[in-house]
Amino acid sequence: MAAIYDRLAIVGLGLIGGSLGLAARKRQLAGEVVGYSRSENSRQGAIAAGAVEQASDDLLAVVRDADLVYVSTPVSTIAGILEQIAPVVSIGATVTDAGSVKAEICREGGRFLPASFIGGHPMAGSEKSGVQAATADLFVDRSYVLTPEDADEELLARLLSFVKALGARPLVSHPEEHDRLVAATSHLPHLWASALALGLGRSSDAARELAAFSGAGLRDTTRIAAASPELWKDIFLSNQAQVLQACTRAERALAELRQALQDDDIPALVALLGEAKTFRDELTTAAGGSDMTCPGVKVAIDGPAGAGKSSVARDVARELGYTIIDTGAMYRAVAYCAKQKGLGPGLNDEQIGQLAGRLTYEFRTVESERHLFVDGQDMESVVRLPEVGRLSSPVSAIPLVRHNLVIAQRQMAAGGGIVMEGRDIGTVVLPDAEVKIFLTATPQERARRRYRQLRDMGMEVTYEDILHEQNVRDQRDSSRAVAPLRRADDAVEIVSDDLTEAQVVAKIVQIVRERQHA
Repeated sequence: MAAIYDRLAIVGLGLIGGSLGLAARKRQLAGEVVGYSRSENSRQGAIAAGAVEQASDDLLAVVRDADLVYVSTPVSTIAGILEQIAPVVSIGATVTDAGSVKAEICREGGRFLPASFIGGHPMAGSEKSGVQAATADLFVDRSYVLTPEDADEELLARLLSFVKALGARPLVSHPEEHDRLVAATSHLPHLWASALALGLGRSSDAARELAAFSGAGLRDTTRIAAASPELWKDIFLSNQAQVLQACTRAERALAELRQALQDDDIPALVALLGEAKTFRDELTTAAGGSDMTCPGVKVAIDGPAGAGKSSVARDVARELGYTIIDTGAMYRAVAYCAKQKGLGPGLNDEQIGQLAGRLTYEFRTVESERHLFVDGQDMESVVRLPEVGRLSSPVSAIPLVRHNLVIAQRQMAAGGGIVMEGRDIGTVVLPDAEVKIFLTATPQERARRRYRQLRDMGMEVTYEDILHEQNVRDQRDSSRAVAPLRRADDAVEIVSDDLTEAQVVAKIVQIVRERQHA
């Protein structure tokens, strides 16, 4: 992919700024990525993480000559920074921010940088902070709101392209409307999570005593209360009026529930809980079916060739609203790229391993399906070819290839909310995965499935050849010295001979949800 911007200047090298730099460099969206921070630790950390190429404490020097300036500092500081940098911002450059409150920032941005400033708010984050928590996939499949007022249309179109290239879903909104909605969807939940944690903390029971009786519900409900108090103080004060209105509505609802409970009014209590459930179900449906009660789960699906892992993992991810990571496709992509360069396993293992480390890997949604992009190119069709599949097994046995791809796969999974499938996910790649599945079937059934799949694709193959190739591959995968195929000790085995794909998916989704609510 050609770079969208020549020079990207990131002002503020924390979680968001660091993630933006990692994403832009990984996807080659900017010719040069530089950063500003007053903190020496942040500057060095950003360089070490690969988020920026250079970092400085000279704000104006960093911003000068940049055609995209990205301000990702605390909300209370953004307007002041816009005023400082205005004299050196290049004509035709775009200035945007990542603040979660937009009305005041957009007014100041329009005053200091008319036509150049476009407000922004990535709906992505973490209770963790700092560049050490940054990840290149933080924005993938997340909404990203832009709030242009009088911005130049060409600059807006270019920034929209940049946001899409990050893997995010861009939305355009008016600043005041944005602030009203995020008060309800982001700011109020954080305030109430803090209130719950505060109330529990003031009870007579110590945290360690409560922990013994707590499950995923309490941890999930209070998770966001672990974020920076200083950061959230600024957000609450910047959006004070909207947050207070949202608080009033929520307080009234809590009072109704409390009154029904106090009066033993069972019909009222059931009706109120039912009303809450209906809204929650509608919210889940509107979000594409994602189970918002299950954040951060890592699901590892292992099994032999032809067990149906790819299609099952895809449907499990869709049902849960998770990101699918097809590790087999990544190995096949390396095999294909090596072949294109004339490199063969056994003769060029070191070069193939180095190639695996240089390539960039990304899963993107294309017409509702997840495709693997390597160095910006859609590889989905070629990695499914039988000849590429045959090459991938010896390539995947190269230690340096596995080393480099495991690093890439762990980075993809760092934020949770993923389904990853392969042959050593639960044993090697994600040994800490909360849910591990070993999906298998008899060799004959797996060969029959593969035979039908290839025939449906118009390929002339025989069942006997498919079964032979599969048996050879099973033997090679299970006996290789590096990360052999085996069931993890804590994995749930599912034998799918007599199950439909939908039944397998339902079983795995149920296991995930039971694990979350245990």
